[in-house]
This record gives sequence, C-alpha cells and structure tokens, in this order.
Amino acid sequence: MTIGTFVHVAIPNFADVPGWVAWSSSEAIGIDFSHPLPNRVLEYIIEQNDAI
Repeated sequence: MTIGTFVHVAIPNFADVPGWVAWSSSEAIGIDFSHPLPNRVLEYIIEQNDAI
C-alpha cells in the first residue's frame, strides 16, 4: 500500500476505524488512526493478537 493512502480498518464487533497508511512493507502496514482508539478496541486487538 502507498504511504498516505486513506483507509478504513474493519475491527470485528466494533466498527470501521479511519486512518492513513503510515508505513508499509511486503508483510504489514502501519496505520496512523485519525482519532485515538478507545481502550476497549485496543484491548480487543491485543487479545486477538495474543491468541494467534
């Protein structure tokens, strides 16, 4: 993905979270969210990554 591209990240059971691509590699991208993520969303993401 091109740095600076506007995206919506779909987080299951929550909502689409808007942001921009901050960095990109062949395996992953980093998102600069347009608003801070609520704590419950951040906790959900962390829990999902721990389960992998």
